Amino acid sequence: MAAGDRPLNEVKFLTVAEVASVMRVSKMTVYRLVHSGHLPAIRVGRSFRVPEQAVHEYLRESFVGWGPRSERAARRRKVREDPGRPPGEPDIALGLRPGCSGR
Repeated sequence: MAAGDRPLNEVKFLTVAEVASVMRVSKMTVYRLVHSGHLPAIRVGRSFRVPEQAVHEYLRESFVGWGPRSERAARRRKVREDPGRPPGEPDIALGLRPGCSGR
């Protein structure tokens, strides 16, 4: 057993409806996450059960945060403010037109 793994009898499983409630999304969104492999699940008969810890890990990894903008947004801002680009020239990489803020 790897470090951090718990015995199966200690794992708490959630139904798709319970996962949807925790994540505040629709059940269809949970099914999509399960079928795409983003959220691990086991099949019990015709229904799925998702380990509670997997839901918390997925949310933790997906968390964007409230702090400073992401690196991607910072790069976009840098490209827009690039002094090497003539004023009014569109940024082809971002698909921006002159005078367009990109928002």
